[in-house]
Amino acid sequence: MLSPANCPMRFIALAHIRGAAPAIEQIQDVVGQTLIAANHLQTARAYMAHCQRHALLRADRQTLVHAESSINECLMRAD
Repeated sequence: MLSPANCPMRFIALAHIRGAAPAIEQIQDVVGQTLIAANHLQTARAYMAHCQRHALLRADRQTLVHAESSINECLMRAD
């Protein structure tokens, strides 16, 4: 059972107080751990699979942004 001492929000709040907003992956890890701690194993597995799919989508999106930036840079030099 979760207690106030090991509350996931405490981790996120401490990260924010230290001046850095928690990364998406950190928040997702806390959510996954919380689901497991609450014995919601099937939900935790589904949530982790969902997070993995979205991590791949974010990486693909970032690759497209870098490719577009590189193309634009080459076009600017050619002018």
